[in-house]
Amino acid sequence: MFCQYCVDTKKSNVFTGGCGDFLKDYVKKNNSSVDHRQALQERTLKKNMETSTVTAHKKDKATIMSAMRTVYYLRKKNQPNSDFEDLLMFQ
Repeated sequence: MFCQYCVDTKKSNVFTGGCGDFLKDYVKKNNSSVDHRQALQERTLKKNMETSTVTAHKKDKATIMSAMRTVYYLRKKNQPNSDFEDLLMFQ
């Protein structure tokens, strides 16, 4: 059993190498692990970044740079992804 989120973001845990124990407790443990939560956040940030880049690309280079700085800031400060759109609107 693998965790696709952890594998895609290159985390190193039991679920990236394959877990042979098909118990609900192991899945719950992975769901609450720091690696898994970071993997989810990275996937969400990547999706938000892709969406924002496509939208911003239609505008101009300054807008793209602003979006990239915002993503960088959120990741660096471990801010929730929900703040992304608000920060873009603020700018």
